[in-house]
Amino acid sequence: MLRMEPKPPPKGLNSNDNNPVRQHAMHSFWWDRSVQLELGDAGKYRDVKSTREAVECLMLRWPHQDGRALAAAKRVCLQALEGKVKTEKARRAFIKAAEEAHLSIRSQ
Repeated sequence: MLRMEPKPPPKGLNSNDNNPVRQHAMHSFWWDRSVQLELGDAGKYRDVKSTREAVECLMLRWPHQDGRALAAAKRVCLQALEGKVKTEKARRAFIKAAEEAHLSIRSQ
């Protein structure tokens, strides 16, 4: 009889993981304050509340796919999703990318 051993959880999802950045990321990709920016149609604002939403905007909805701040924001947001950096750092990078793209920002 073949006995199947359960797989260990992926790194960062282990309850014994003592890395404070990963622990924070595991519990919340949500930002303390959302970022509202004009993305797409003029006068229509998108309320971005989490790192996941920021990645979606950066990868799929951004008006230009070039720029240093954009590249940095993509990298930092993905690192935040992996639990390597805090979500607030991802939020700040997202705002810098929006400023670089000359997007209108309502909240910071």
